[in-house]
Amino acid sequence: MIYLLLERRLEPVRRAPSSEKLSETMTGPRAAAPRRAARPPIQPGGEGHLTEKDTAREAGRDRRNIKSIGKKDKDGLDDSEQGREEPRKNGRYTRCNPTMISPSDIASAFHVWHHQIICDQPKATERERKIAQHAKARREAEKRRQKGEPTQMRQWWTLCSPSNPPPVMFVRLRWILACLLIMKGDMADDMQGMSMDDTKDYEPGLKVEIKGKQTTGGSTSVHAQRFDNIYAAPDVNMTNLADFVAPVFEKSDDDVGFLLDALADNFVFNTLDETELDTLVNAFENHEVERGEVIIEQGETGGHFYILRKGQVAFVVDGNEVGRAVPGNSFGELALLYNAPRAATCMAVDGGAGLWRVDQVTFRKLLAAHTIQNDNQTKDVLRKVPFLSDLDDEFIHRIADALTTVYYDKGDTIFERGSEGGVFYVIREGRVEYEHRKRGIKILGPGDYFGEQAIVKNEPRKADAKAVKDTIALALSREVFEKVLGPLSEVIARSNDRRLLRSVPLFANSDIENFEIELMGALIDEVKYAAEREILTEGDYVDAPALFLVRSGVLEAFTDDGDSQILKPGSFFGEDTLMPDEDQKYGGKGGMKQSRETVEVLEDCVLGKLTLANIDSVILDLSRMGNKKGGRKGKDMLDRSIDIFKLERHTLLGAGTFGQVWLASDKKTGKAYALKVQIKRELIDHHQAQGVCRERDVMSKIDNPFVIKLVNTSQDNQSVFMLLNLVQGGELFNVMHNDERDCIPEKEVKFYSAGILEGLAYMHRRRIVYRDLKPENVLIDDKGYTVIVDLGFAKVVDDKTYTLCGTPLYLAPEVILSRGHDKGADYWSLGCLMYEMILGQTPFYDTNIDQITLFKRIVHGRYRFPSKAFTEEAQDIIAGMLANKLTQRLGCLAQAERDIKQHAFMADINFGKLAKRMMKAPWVPQLRDPLDASCFESWDHLDDKETTGAYKALKSKEQAIFKDF
Repeated sequence: MIYLLLERRLEPVRRAPSSEKLSETMTGPRAAAPRRAARPPIQPGGEGHLTEKDTAREAGRDRRNIKSIGKKDKDGLDDSEQGREEPRKNGRYTRCNPTMISPSDIASAFHVWHHQIICDQPKATERERKIAQHAKARREAEKRRQKGEPTQMRQWWTLCSPSNPPPVMFVRLRWILACLLIMKGDMADDMQGMSMDDTKDYEPGLKVEIKGKQTTGGSTSVHAQRFDNIYAAPDVNMTNLADFVAPVFEKSDDDVGFLLDALADNFVFNTLDETELDTLVNAFENHEVERGEVIIEQGETGGHFYILRKGQVAFVVDGNEVGRAVPGNSFGELALLYNAPRAATCMAVDGGAGLWRVDQVTFRKLLAAHTIQNDNQTKDVLRKVPFLSDLDDEFIHRIADALTTVYYDKGDTIFERGSEGGVFYVIREGRVEYEHRKRGIKILGPGDYFGEQAIVKNEPRKADAKAVKDTIALALSREVFEKVLGPLSEVIARSNDRRLLRSVPLFANSDIENFEIELMGALIDEVKYAAEREILTEGDYVDAPALFLVRSGVLEAFTDDGDSQILKPGSFFGEDTLMPDEDQKYGGKGGMKQSRETVEVLEDCVLGKLTLANIDSVILDLSRMGNKKGGRKGKDMLDRSIDIFKLERHTLLGAGTFGQVWLASDKKTGKAYALKVQIKRELIDHHQAQGVCRERDVMSKIDNPFVIKLVNTSQDNQSVFMLLNLVQGGELFNVMHNDERDCIPEKEVKFYSAGILEGLAYMHRRRIVYRDLKPENVLIDDKGYTVIVDLGFAKVVDDKTYTLCGTPLYLAPEVILSRGHDKGADYWSLGCLMYEMILGQTPFYDTNIDQITLFKRIVHGRYRFPSKAFTEEAQDIIAGMLANKLTQRLGCLAQAERDIKQHAFMADINFGKLAKRMMKAPWVPQLRDPLDASCFESWDHLDDKETTGAYKALKSKEQAIFKDF
């Protein structure tokens, strides 16, 4: 029998709704549903059989958007998507997923099973004990993983003897053997029909099955489908999160235990710590419904997650009942992550139902608030460490992100005197006895740190450290520190440079932003001068004006008038050479400039040198220096001379939910543009107005050939207008997926990936996180180069942002888990896109995959490289960008995007020539004229929304939202 889960499934855009949809995942110990006939197995070479080549090519064509729940998908990675359970002694059920479980996880599971089920330990009743037990179980698993403990096979076999074989043990042992063999890759094909889902609980004989036509397999002939993006409610106020207090609803100890059991194996909640879990359980409210009362309406946008406490709930799709939930089942977790439309109606049956529920706003704020609170506490501790106290905030943020949580039991030795020192610790919970040979014994508690010299120098420990209570600590090794930030001496130098730049009057008294200071700091070169050397001479012309920062040594600056100043580390000079002359010309552009002072080296010195040319490359307008109101361009690089209302519209290039994009041209110059028109009323009604304003602000600061340029903006009473540079070559999606192919050669992958990397790196240097990278959002220009478009989700992020948004196939795990994300999410998406360019499908996708399974694969990093499709270099760079930990992900380390540029995979790319657009593109569109739109789909069947739509007039308060347009 084929057991099918009630989960969301990926459906192609514009596809008719399936009669087998269900809105949410249903989890829990039991579930009931009508049965259907089992699907006959597919024999190799038989009807519907796919070869490895077919699977790689054809599965990638069936790209689907997240709109429904339905049929079970055969997971190509052998991770399970359904549950088959045997009864425990106490009437509960366990889950086992072959591909997710490591040997230490299996050992842990059997250890817990033996003591809790065989030994039948008593059930705890105290609330704190229940939560602590769940948290401790997670800590124990993490400790075993960190220590790399071997699997204890002998103990497993002794649990089952021939004389007394518990039936459930044979089932469990069958799965253990299957897990071990799958880890060796020997039974991938033999596991069909045996997979068990790691988050689903169903009672044997009461599996959820979906009514409908039987799927017999076979390849698809359609090309890759397009996906819509998803996003969490943008109108949720995510400000002042550190002060957020979650609601509390009274519960008994049994209620707490029930909720903890229901949440235990759901990947959405797996990362919650003890405090977060307690807060979440408190926030669940009781919800009673009568028989026939609708809990969820099909088609509505979901906002709650439900756990059924009593009664039964029927799942109805298009008027047909397709399954039922019973106590312990849960549904709606996707609604906690983003605004997921419900694809099924959920209705109480029989005697009504009692449920526990929590809403998206509470859940999102709870996670974000706890994350911010913990991060702030950690950063406060880091700032107390002597050698870190003077570091710039950005470096403190990155150090905090690089910390790893480690666990110690009471009595554990953390390190001993004389042992190799390489790790620095910050205590989060517990107590540590720190015994120094000279300073004696000191008891350290939460907020204290120790072992900091491990980051400064490589020498043996001078003290002993032992946990005197169960302890949770944050650890950072010297190796990780240098990998993520670089050598400490360089980090300190860069931090000091930034601080000094902010004190320079030309920058301090201007509108120059912090990210621009950081960019300039990265462009500072180190130069050395010997004693008695003159660096500047009063009255001499300076052909390369520069600002000098004193890092070490002593210099003297003096004038012919007798003024003199001693320059020591922390001083600067050369500022006057950056100023314009009488004709308002700058040294870098208007010729040479005379120095106003002489600077002589008294002691050998090391200086940081920032040239005027490098300053100009960052701030784009030198007149901004020393001008708080901004320069001639200021921060807004729009061309206000173009009258959008006098442009001639030619044809529709694209259409979306809230607007349309037109091919337009200037009647005077004939220059062609893309004109994006969005209806204000629709933006407001769908809570997208603030996002459009943010998009406008972000784009107005961008000027790079690899990112779409915003030329001008305007508005009238009904619409907002964004005038963009026209990119005529169509989408990268169509280059990858067309009638001839569904993938491209690695040589082309390198070129397109390098262009995308240039655009992303440009935005990241300006603290802009893009958040929606996919082939549909990359256009090809008339020279064959990539241009990133659609910055609707782009955002300036100084530290982290917490909104789930983007396209599911390309989402990073930290985005899904709402733990805060930054530029690392873009590099993850780039890794997914490179994988897709090579293979024709994204790494975590399979045909008909449901959304929960997709998200689980992403969170757990489950994907594979078909050996014949990827070179070793391609595998290595993609795996580097798909690293779950940011401390290991390419693009997020000390060298930032340079780690990707310098990778062996990119050896054929000359990034200097690429930036100057001097490389030959793999494909150049054949265009007839500046108004040629042949590379885009035809949208002639659509009407002009401005002229055909009837929209409610905006109030003055609503009009004010768009004032910057």
